[in-house]
Amino acid sequence: MLQERPPGTTTWKAYGGKKVQILFRPKGEDTWYLMGSVTSQTNGSFGKGYTAHEDGTWVPVFLEPDGRHVVGSGAEDYVDVR
Repeated sequence: MLQERPPGTTTWKAYGGKKVQILFRPKGEDTWYLMGSVTSQTNGSFGKGYTAHEDGTWVPVFLEPDGRHVVGSGAEDYVDVR
């Protein structure tokens, strides 16, 4: 879920309508590859399906920094293709 914390507040709120890039790094490599992007919903959620053809790690990344937002990434998710 993509969220923001407006200045002067201590609570987080949904950050909808923003582009989130989906990156993949094959096992044993240092390079991340852009697989595509998705736009967050009004509630901040986002999702997109991909088929992995090899072991590796997936991660969502928000890359639109401005005066109130920083570049951020979500939790990495490792997939073991069998």
